[in-house]
Amino acid sequence: MKAAALAITVLLLLSPAASACSDPIVPSFQENLARAEHIFVFRLTSLELADSYPWPSNLKGNINIVRVLKGAAPATAKVALEGSCCGIKLVVGRYYLAVLESDPDVLRLLPGDQSILDVTDDFKAGEPGRAPNPYGVWPVQQYLLGHALPADYPSEYQLESTLSE
Repeated sequence: MKAAALAITVLLLLSPAASACSDPIVPSFQENLARAEHIFVFRLTSLELADSYPWPSNLKGNINIVRVLKGAAPATAKVALEGSCCGIKLVVGRYYLAVLESDPDVLRLLPGDQSILDVTDDFKAGEPGRAPNPYGVWPVQQYLLGHALPADYPSEYQLESTLSE
């Protein structure tokens, strides 16, 4: 009987659903974009632990709004990442495109959240006259003008550089 209970416990601990770091079911970037009231580009200027746990479970940081494409920028220039054991890769100094349904006081992100994309390649210095990046801000600007998004937007590379597993 003890062996059976131990085997069941081990199986439950190993199951993906029991993982403490599994991402919640979240809408895709395209779904978020379709219902977004606020779309803007921000640069992450700082990131630090928001609590005193020995592992980074909650992070907070400051952002600079670079460009507003639709609606308004957040009332405050802050970002919060909840449960960062997996989910979003935020790197200080990089640029992100945010698509939000409502105007938040603080941009709150959850593990696996597809409401932001890394668009740093659009903001590389020293490349004047460069063609629009087909995986950056340009397709979203075109979408807002009534054009369809490219079928492969966002790219796997873009998702991989924004989301961790």
